[in-house]
Amino acid sequence: MNDKHGLLPPYAASWNELATEDAAAWLPAGLDHRARPMLACWWADVLCLCRSAWAMLRANRLKLLCFMTAGAALVCWLMPQDLALLARLRWAEDAPDNAAIHGLARWLSYWGDLAGFNMFVFVTLTCFAFVRRSSFFRRLVLAAVVGTVLTGGVANLVRVSTGRARPGSNVPAGFYGPTLSARKQSFPSAHTATSFGACVPLAVAFPPAGVPLLAVSGGVAWSRLQNNCHHPSDVLTSVLLACVFGVPLGLTVRRMRRAAASV
Repeated sequence: MNDKHGLLPPYAASWNELATEDAAAWLPAGLDHRARPMLACWWADVLCLCRSAWAMLRANRLKLLCFMTAGAALVCWLMPQDLALLARLRWAEDAPDNAAIHGLARWLSYWGDLAGFNMFVFVTLTCFAFVRRSSFFRRLVLAAVVGTVLTGGVANLVRVSTGRARPGSNVPAGFYGPTLSARKQSFPSAHTATSFGACVPLAVAFPPAGVPLLAVSGGVAWSRLQNNCHHPSDVLTSVLLACVFGVPLGLTVRRMRRAAASV
C-alpha cells in the first residue's frame, strides 16, 4: 500500500504470527495470550480496510462526486413516479399464483434482514477463514461487516431523519421530518442497505461468492417492493449507498490479496 497515506501494511499474517504492538494495544489486558495474536490480526485488517478505502475515496473524490450527483438526480427524477412505478412492479393481486409470490416476498423480507441473511454470510465466511486459515477470507468477512455497518448506519440515520411515509402505511405520501414511527421510515430501505452493504464488497473482491449473494440481495430488494413497504427510489438509494462504501472496500481486499501473493 502507499506509505504516504500512513496506512497499515496490507499483509496481516497468519494466525501463528505474533501481533504487532499497535494492533494489539486495544485488547483487554486479561485476555488469553493465545487469542491476542488472532484478534490483533482481525483488528489490524479492520484498520487497514477502513484507512485504505477512505484513501481511495479521497483520491477519487471527483469521480465520487459525479457518481453521487448522478445518483441523486436519478432518485429525484424517480420520486414523482414512485407510486405509478410501484404499481407496475408489484405482482398483480388477482394473479393465479399470487399466494406463492407473496409468500416468497414475505420469506425474503423476514430472512433478508441483518439478523438473518447478513449473519448467515458473516458466519459462513468466518468458518471458511478459520478452517482454511485464510487471511483473504478473513478480510472478506471484515469488508462485508464494515460495508453493512456503514451502509446500514447511514440508511437508518436518513430514514429516521426524513420520515417518508411507506406506500402501504395508509399515511398520505410525503416527508414528515424526524420520527420514530415505523410507518414513516421508508426512505431509504434498511433491508436493501444492509444486504447490499455486505454483498457489494464481496462481489468486487470475490465474484464467485459475491455475485450469487448479490442476486439474493436483489431478491430482498424486490420483496420490499412486493410487500408494499418501500418505494422504488427508496431501494435505489440504498443500492447507491452500498456502492459508495462497498466498491472501495472490495477493491482494497483485492489489492491486499495481490500484495500478499507477491511477497
